[in-house]
Amino acid sequence: MADISTYVAQIEVASRGEDVRDAIVNALEAINDGSAWSGDDVPTEGSSHPITSGGAYNALARKQDKLTFDSTPAQNSQNPVTSGGIYEALRHVEGNIELDDTPTEGSANAVTSGGVYDALQDVQVTVELDDVPTAGSERPVKSDGIYTAIRNVHLLVRKTTVTLGTDWAGEDPYTQAVTIPGVAANDKIDLQPGSEEFSQFMADGIRAMWIENDNGTLTAYCMGGHPSEEMTIQCTVESVAGADLYDLLADVQTALAGKQNRIWTGTITMAPTGWQGEDPYSQVVTLPGVTPDCLIDLMPGLDVQASVISDGVLAMYVDNTYGVLTAFAIGGKPTTSLTIPVLVTELSGEPAGS
Repeated sequence: MADISTYVAQIEVASRGEDVRDAIVNALEAINDGSAWSGDDVPTEGSSHPITSGGAYNALARKQDKLTFDSTPAQNSQNPVTSGGIYEALRHVEGNIELDDTPTEGSANAVTSGGVYDALQDVQVTVELDDVPTAGSERPVKSDGIYTAIRNVHLLVRKTTVTLGTDWAGEDPYTQAVTIPGVAANDKIDLQPGSEEFSQFMADGIRAMWIENDNGTLTAYCMGGHPSEEMTIQCTVESVAGADLYDLLADVQTALAGKQNRIWTGTITMAPTGWQGEDPYSQVVTLPGVTPDCLIDLMPGLDVQASVISDGVLAMYVDNTYGVLTAFAIGGKPTTSLTIPVLVTELSGEPAGS
């Protein structure tokens, strides 16, 4: 529509009929004159102008049709669902879930919490257990199998004797080939002489004696002198099977903490005022956990060795007589308090002190 407000104002103030006529004519011409049209092509915020028909059509074409809402979720429906309908549907969804009472093979259903709990309580029944520790196996071992294996560790250490003749060869150190039945190439031999043997050592001037194993060939060594008569000395044979026995047992102790081991360590304290008698001097000592079957090996450090040598001590050892431990010193007696590490080996058979 043309804007003729100006001409309407002229008509209102015209004082002559000719002026009124001219205003009317001008207004009608303005209405018929398309160049006088003033409008918006699209709906415009804040505008008081009219809008073209095409602009109105295009604007209405982009408006969404009136929506139809479903009050509840409906299968295959393309309509939106009211918020309340969705809320009510979700409230009742749990009651429509099918639950299995126990885990069921091939089932796509959920399982009740109680069913899962009961199933987990029984899961250990299906675990395969080894009766004894087995090389290369990743299965757990029955408690009795572990216990038996630990008890059998003592088979790695056995007590026997070795006989030394008078046919010693060479000079200090003197040597002699000896035999011990059943000794393997990697076995370790530890001599365990008693008080009688130590007395003979002193008489023959022997300062040290040991046995070396060279791939199964045993050689006895003596320093300072050699036995003047045949001797049979108690010894232990440690079957190390190509590895150090103590390292092996330490691994067992670490892996099976809390179980009793066949070899363990401790310390023994000897007081300077506790020595009794004459050469060899003796004193009763204690070590918690020792049984009549335990063999005690002194393992003095360099400081202890230097101390006893300065006191004229030629040798020291601990005797186990039915669980009563007695320390012996030959050649002299220590004049200072000694705390010496010891290696305790539990043997089967007769007590170590017998």
